Amino acid sequence: MKKILLMTSLFILTGCKVDFEVPINISATTQTEAMQKQFSMLVEVPGCSDFEDSRKESESLIDMKEKISQALPIAKYKECFRKGMDSFAEFYVPFTIIPRSVETTLKSMDTSKKDKFNSLLKDSAVLLFVDTPDKLNNFEFGVKKPFRKKMAEIEKKVHSKLTFTINLSFKNDTKQNYTVLATAPVYINGKAFHPDASVNLAPQGTTLITLSDVTTDALFNIDNPAFLNFSVITEEKYKEIEQQAKQKK
Repeated sequence: MKKILLMTSLFILTGCKVDFEVPINISATTQTEAMQKQFSMLVEVPGCSDFEDSRKESESLIDMKEKISQALPIAKYKECFRKGMDSFAEFYVPFTIIPRSVETTLKSMDTSKKDKFNSLLKDSAVLLFVDTPDKLNNFEFGVKKPFRKKMAEIEKKVHSKLTFTINLSFKNDTKQNYTVLATAPVYINGKAFHPDASVNLAPQGTTLITLSDVTTDALFNIDNPAFLNFSVITEEKYKEIEQQAKQKK
């Protein structure tokens, strides 16, 4: 019992880690309809299993599942596991990928398509706007206000500050080479990169972009949230941009 109380006290004092991993396929840049997918949300808990009977869920896990279910019904529990020295409850949360072409044709949509689109938006925590791969800033990532408010509610209920980490996992599911351009300080595959840094993304390759603490805090700002713009462009487009930059010099 003393060990459980100690772990819970440390959890309250040190904060609760919440890690997002958002999967993004490069082929999204060519789609013409809004699509809903799921991202993984890992929420730290003091432990997964009951201290006296490991076959049972811990009270802290049961409590976290209940709090998240009440505040965030769109989040679906998957499992609880250890990751290094920490324990995490994993939930799947929906997000919507929206082509810019859908935005421009929204007014002319028939009622059924418009209703379907609005339903996707309503049931999503995160929005990802995409444009064609020949345009800069063709990805725009944002956290919806209702979701930000729900996470703030959960923070109050668990009596511990939520510390967010956002990972964007890019997969090049095409046959072309792409270049990822960051517009803010980020970590790419674990290494720190400054704004305007670039990384190649070969066919069938993957790249993990971890947002900085400052960018993440800005995305979760309740009253004045930021959107993160970044570019995933074809290798040809990147060479064209490089050439134009040289000419200006």
